[in-house]
Amino acid sequence: MTQAVEGTSTLVTLTGGSSTGKTRALWEALQLLPSSWRVWQPLDSGPLEALLSGLDAAGPRTVVWLNEAQRYFLTDGSSAGELIAAGLRRALGDHGRAPVLVLATLWPEYWNILTTEPRPGSRDPHAHARHLLDGSAIRVPELFTGDDLSSLTAASTTDRRLELALKHADEGHITQYLAGVPALLQRYVNAPAAARALIDAAMDLRRLGHGEAIPLDLLEQAAYAYLTDLQFELLPEDWLEKAIAFAAEPQRGIRGPLTRVRSRDKRPASTPITYRLADPLDHTSRRERRGQGPPRPLWDCIITHASAKDAHHLGQSAMAAGLFHTSMILHHRATDAGNAAAALDAAELLTQLDRGEEALEWYETANRLGSPHGLRFAASMLADAGEWDRATELFVRSARSGYLLSLSECAQSMRELQYPGDPDEWLYRSLTEVLQTVTFEEALECYRLAGDRQNEGRMLIVMERRAEALQVFQQAAADGDFYSARLAAELIEHEHGGDAVLQWFFSMADQGGIGAIYPVQAAVKLLKDAARTDEAIDLLKGWAEGGNDTATEELVALMAQTGQTEQADAWMRGICASYPHLARYRADLLARADRGDDAEDILRDLAVHGSWGAAERLAKFLEETGKTDEALRWYRTATEMDAFHAVWGATRLMIKNGRAAEAAEWLRSLHGPDSASQRIEAAEWALNRSGRPDDAARLRRFGWEPDGTISAPWRLAPPEVP
Repeated sequence: MTQAVEGTSTLVTLTGGSSTGKTRALWEALQLLPSSWRVWQPLDSGPLEALLSGLDAAGPRTVVWLNEAQRYFLTDGSSAGELIAAGLRRALGDHGRAPVLVLATLWPEYWNILTTEPRPGSRDPHAHARHLLDGSAIRVPELFTGDDLSSLTAASTTDRRLELALKHADEGHITQYLAGVPALLQRYVNAPAAARALIDAAMDLRRLGHGEAIPLDLLEQAAYAYLTDLQFELLPEDWLEKAIAFAAEPQRGIRGPLTRVRSRDKRPASTPITYRLADPLDHTSRRERRGQGPPRPLWDCIITHASAKDAHHLGQSAMAAGLFHTSMILHHRATDAGNAAAALDAAELLTQLDRGEEALEWYETANRLGSPHGLRFAASMLADAGEWDRATELFVRSARSGYLLSLSECAQSMRELQYPGDPDEWLYRSLTEVLQTVTFEEALECYRLAGDRQNEGRMLIVMERRAEALQVFQQAAADGDFYSARLAAELIEHEHGGDAVLQWFFSMADQGGIGAIYPVQAAVKLLKDAARTDEAIDLLKGWAEGGNDTATEELVALMAQTGQTEQADAWMRGICASYPHLARYRADLLARADRGDDAEDILRDLAVHGSWGAAERLAKFLEETGKTDEALRWYRTATEMDAFHAVWGATRLMIKNGRAAEAAEWLRSLHGPDSASQRIEAAEWALNRSGRPDDAARLRRFGWEPDGTISAPWRLAPPEVP
C-alpha cells in the first residue's frame, strides 16, 4: 500500500482458505490510502465483460478490486481469463497510468492452478495469469497462533465477541468463527434428509470440477443418489421447494449452504436456474471428503445433465478415478462445444491406454480446434512406437503451422530412439523445406504471442541472439518455470562460468518461489562437484533457517553423508522449534543414525496430525522394521490423504499377505487427483496375482465403470469439427 501511495503500480494477492479474513484485511488496508484514490469493482452482472471493457479506463490512483479473483482468471473454454490477466499486466506496466493498485484474493488451490508451471511440452493455459501473479502473494494465516493469539486474548477482555470466538473456535480458527461458519456447518449437519442430499450433491459436484453455478435440474437428480429408498419414497410432492428454501437461508450475515445465482441484468426466460455452494462448505468438503469417491449414481446424473462448459473438468475427475469410459463421454461433449483442451486430454488418455490409432483421431481434432500441441504429441507418440514415416510427417506439419522447433524435437527423438537414418541430415533437409514457408522471425513471433517463452528463448539461440534468450529464460524462471531456469543456468555457465551461475542461483533463492527449490538443488550440486562441501553446508543452513524445505532436506542428507550426523541433529532441533513441519527431515536423519525409535515417534506425531508425507515415511519405516500390519495401515492412510504413490506399498504388502483380491477392490474404491494411472497399474498387478488375467488386461485398456465393474470394451470417436 505504501508503494502505491508513493507512485508505484502494485498488485497484492491475499491467499488463504475460506473465511480467513482476506477480504476484510484488504478493506482495512484501503483505509491507508488518501481520499484522492477511488475503488473500482466490476459489476456483479457480467463481471468478466465489465472488467475487460473498463480496465483500460483505470487511471492513476485507482484501486481495481478483484475479490475471489479465480472468477476472472479461470474461464475454462474461453480466453477471457488470459485477456484479463494481460490487460492487468499492461495497466501495471504503464507508467503513464501509475499508480494503479490491484487488490485480489484467492484460495490456495486456485493460486496453485494459476501459477504452476506446466511440464515441458504440455499446455500452458494460464501463462499471463502466472506472470501477473508471481511474487504478489501474501498468505493470510488460517489460524491465530503465537503472538497473534496472545494479542487476541488480551483484546478479548474488553470484547465479548472475541471472548466467545477465543472460547469456541477450533484450534485458532478465530476469523472463520466470527464469519459465521459454525452456524453454517450446524445448519448443514442438522438439515432434513432432502436438504442435506442437495447440499451433499453440490459438495461432490464442486469437488469433481463443476463450476460454481450448478443447475437446479442437476442438483435435483443428483440428490436422489444421497437418499435411501425409504427417504426417497417418503418425499412429499413439494420436497424440492422446501429443501431449497432450507438450504438457502442466510446464516449470521453470510450466505446459506446454497444460494441462487442472480444477475442484475434481465436474463432470458430460458436461462436455467442455478445455485452456488457456500464457500466454507465447499472448502470443508474438499478437506474432509478428500480421497472419497461420490455415490456411483452421481456419475449417471453428470453424464445426463452436465453442460458442455463443465464437462471438461468433470471428465478430468472421471479420468483420475479410473472411469475412462465416463471421462471420454464428458470430453466428447466438451470437444463438441469447441474445447480443444478436452480433445487433447482425451487423446492423452487413449495414448496412456496404448490405443494409439484412436488417440491420433483425437489429436487431429485438437489440432483442428486450435491446439498448438496436438500434432506434436501425436508425432511423439508415433515416434515412441517406431512409426517414423507417420511421425516425421506430423512433426513437419507442426513446424509448418509455426512451431518450428518441432523439427528439433523430432531430431532429438531420432537420436534417443534409434532412428534408422541420420537425424542431422533429416533435420537439415526438413528445415530447408519448411523455411520456404515459415521464417525464423515468424516462428519467433508465434512463440511470443503464445507466451511460450521456453521455445522463444530456444529460437533466439538458434538465431544467435543469446543475450536476449538469457533475458527470456531468466524472466520465465522468475515466474516459476523450472525448465527455463535450467536453460538460463546452462547459458550463464557457457558464457560466464560456474561462479556466475552460483551468483544467479543465490539471487533466485532469496526471491522465493521457484528459487526455493531448483536453485537450491542446482547450487549444491555445483559446489559438491567442485569439492566445496563446507560452502554448500553453510549456504544450505542460511536458506534452511528461513524455512526453506528443500534446503533443509538437502542439508540433512549432505551432513549425514559427510559424517556430521550429531551436529545436524543438534541444528535440526533448533529449526524444528520454529518450523515444526520440518521435523520429518530430522526423522530421516535419526533413522540413518540407527535411532529408529526416535524417528518413528517423530513421524507418528506428524502423521497423526495430517502430514501425508510423514504417513508415507512412517509406513516405509515400519515395513523395514518388520511391523507389516501397522505399515499397511499407514500406507493406506497415506494413500487416502492424497499420497497416491503410496498405493504401491499398500498393494505390495496386501499381495505379500495373500490379500490380492482385497487390494484390487480397495484400489477401485479410491478417488483423488492424478491417481488413476498408478491405481490401474497396481490393480492390474493385484488381479493378475489373484488369478484374473483377463480382467487385468481389460481393466488396463478400458478402466472401471461407476458401478465398480470393469468396463466392457468401448470406443468413442471424436465429434466432427470444422
